[in-house]
Amino acid sequence: MTVIDGFTHGVNAVYVMVNLGVTSVPVRFYHFFHGVLFGITYVIFTVIYYAAGGTNHQDKSYVYPVLDWSDPGTTIAYAAASILIAMPLCHFLLYGIYALRRCTSRQQSASYPV
Repeated sequence: MTVIDGFTHGVNAVYVMVNLGVTSVPVRFYHFFHGVLFGITYVIFTVIYYAAGGTNHQDKSYVYPVLDWSDPGTTIAYAAASILIAMPLCHFLLYGIYALRRCTSRQQSASYPV
């Protein structure tokens, strides 16, 4: 993992969690399906990308090393674990932040009625 990867993914994740904690954007429990559907769509895209001969910035035939379809068994295992386990867990973490924010905002509004 490079510094750019860390900033691209890590800073974005921190921003989403902080933004969720301070805004009134609702997160519903059943919204985890959106991430799962996006993950499935992205995996299908990477299969098409590989089959069409697409390359990354280093002229390798994958977008990310874990999605290297020259080793389909490992790639399917990573993709399935990411889509079916990691993405729902991340969504439930965001749902927990949302639920905590709602709980604390109710306590504040009860303490300070308008």
